Amino acid sequence: MKTIERQCYPGQVHALNLKLGSTLVAKDGALRVEYRDGSLDWLLDAARPFSVKLSEGDHHVLACNAFVKIQTDGTRAVNCLIVSPQSLAAHLLLRMNIAWTSRRVLSNTKS
Repeated sequence: MKTIERQCYPGQVHALNLKLGSTLVAKDGALRVEYRDGSLDWLLDAARPFSVKLSEGDHHVLACNAFVKIQTDGTRAVNCLIVSPQSLAAHLLLRMNIAWTSRRVLSNTKS
């Protein structure tokens, strides 16, 4: 997992392209998050964007690959954490390593 921290100032918009399963966390203030499914880009403005308001400490997990706009919802700067999901390959390698290690430990205890 990769974590990025961004500071959002009033009137500023952060535009990001995020993957399915990415988590957005409003660290110390309110945020407004707007996103649209990346597979619907060819529809231009015909596809409605999702809009989510996050209070301090709240989080939101993206249900699709999306183009995301993040803004503060107040008059002060807000820190935002963006946690990217682990890739499928890394996840599978980790699980295979755990299974291999546990089999090795079990075979050593039987000897």
